[in-house]
Amino acid sequence: PPSNHAARLHLSGGYNWDTTTRSTFKIARTVAEQNEAFSPLYTVRRANSPTSLNGKMLTTLGFADLTLRPTNKLDVAATLRYEDRGDQTPELQYINSSGASTSSAGITGFNKPRMLRQFKGSVEAGYQLDDGYRLVGSVEQDNTNRNGSRDKIRIAYREENRETTERIELKRSMSETLNGGIALMHSVRTGSDWVRDTYIKPELSNRLAAMIFADRVRDKMRVTGDWSPTDQWSLQMVADFAHDTYSDTDRQLGARKGKAHLFSADAVYRIDDKWNFTAWAAQDDTSAQQATGDTVVWEADLRNASTAWGMGIKGKPRTYLEVGMDFSSSLNSAESLMNKISGTATINSLPSYYYRQKTFKFFTDYALDQYSGIRLDLIIDRRENNDWTWMGWTYSDGTTLTNVPTNNTEFIGISYRYRWR
Repeated sequence: PPSNHAARLHLSGGYNWDTTTRSTFKIARTVAEQNEAFSPLYTVRRANSPTSLNGKMLTTLGFADLTLRPTNKLDVAATLRYEDRGDQTPELQYINSSGASTSSAGITGFNKPRMLRQFKGSVEAGYQLDDGYRLVGSVEQDNTNRNGSRDKIRIAYREENRETTERIELKRSMSETLNGGIALMHSVRTGSDWVRDTYIKPELSNRLAAMIFADRVRDKMRVTGDWSPTDQWSLQMVADFAHDTYSDTDRQLGARKGKAHLFSADAVYRIDDKWNFTAWAAQDDTSAQQATGDTVVWEADLRNASTAWGMGIKGKPRTYLEVGMDFSSSLNSAESLMNKISGTATINSLPSYYYRQKTFKFFTDYALDQYSGIRLDLIIDRRENNDWTWMGWTYSDGTTLTNVPTNNTEFIGISYRYRWR
């Protein structure tokens, strides 16, 4: 609580300019609001403050693409995507301030509405070479703009980030059943001038290059393959290897470098004309090194690793009946290894923690006729964690955070559909 609600209007379509050229578009508008009154059971408000947030978020989404095939060997695709999330919530004071002034970043008691605008465009071209080779090249530009109140900022940030990604990929059909490819990607992220923090200690001002804003160079290699030994079997595999370098070295604190790898495989087995069996597995490992601290400076080696797998079966035993079920399991763990760079204080690494999730899903879809049907969904979800970072927190407004080690969720849903043409 408080509760919220949202409404969305969506329009999409496509047009064939000729036999080799097609374009599609999508426009969506969402209005989300939270104007229910605060409950005294959950919230301690400042005297005479507003009784509700009167929160309002307007989201506009636009997308368009163009695909064309000028020759039998060449195809080109271009995409444009625009998203604008405008926070129209009033900037008002709800709790008492604590140590805040025009030059400090203590607890002000004011909420901070923020805007986010993103524009992304890409162009990709593919050319069919001899001996089963195919060459693909692309360029993608991603511009993100953020803005909000510049008063009482604790961490410096950028209002604009710009990232350009170049990719070249070589694919080949090695046989009638085996295809593979290798891609190299290079991306460079920069941004506008930093908006300085207004922290109370001038000697620390503007020293932190937060990971999501900092200048970064990322190099990635991707290896893909798909294998279909028989008409019944198919297997797809992906491996990613990435290395990040952060170049905001004039800022003493923040990310310095990082690396990541990902391995995933998906398999499909067609039992017969009515039943399909699927299975998948994925493993990824991401690490980053950053320098941080206050009067004592240390470095932190951060690591996040996850392993996930799942399997499912889906079939159509009757022309009017479709059923399916699947099971998935995942384990995500994180650790922070701390090493002292300077100072005399003792620096200890933080305890590691994990998240584990197991989910079972079942559905059955019964067609009443060619236009309508009824669907039943059943979901059983179990989550476990030992995340100590969310335990024992009590905020100045009286909010208390607790962390339940085990959460069980059961969902049952019945839906009716009707289609017309």
